[in-house]
Amino acid sequence: MKPIQTKWTNVVLTADNCENLLATTTDRGIASCWRLTFKERLQVLFTGKVWLHVVTKQHPPVFLTTSTPFYVGEEKAHEQI
Repeated sequence: MKPIQTKWTNVVLTADNCENLLATTTDRGIASCWRLTFKERLQVLFTGKVWLHVVTKQHPPVFLTTSTPFYVGEEKAHEQI
């Protein structure tokens, strides 16, 4: 999986020994969008599983979704960032 830029991307998060993470920050949190390779799409199709690995000792509140966490409709989406 690779993080991808969206029309809402407004920050690039960086850390040592990690790829840059394109993300969107709002008053409700931080969201990033990821593109799966063809092989990963097949794995999800057949297993129905996606793993989340947070590199920290404490686990912050997170959620995974297949749709944008922003309002549908371009005007409302831009109001959130």
